[in-house]
Amino acid sequence: MITKKPWKVTKKKDKHEYLCIVGTNDHGEECPVANVCIVGNEEANARLIAAAPDLLEAMKELFEQCAMIHKYYGENYNQKEADAAISKAEQAIAKAENR
Repeated sequence: MITKKPWKVTKKKDKHEYLCIVGTNDHGEECPVANVCIVGNEEANARLIAAAPDLLEAMKELFEQCAMIHKYYGENYNQKEADAAISKAEQAIAKAENR
């Protein structure tokens, strides 16, 4: 991750009003991550983008716990569904980390 979390959404205005998702660089200074034009419901999209680092961290922790539970108790539970969910989580994490 280039910028440190938390990411937050701030309103900016040049010629047009827009939303800016900002993080923090290694020097503790705010730096822009993305800009989102305000046309309709873009505020919800901006909040989702700002939540991305937290969502990735939560997904990784959840994946680790689910994989451990599945490893030890998988035979007694919905193994097919658990395998599918674990695979989906692995793919989402890999996509987020560009692997």
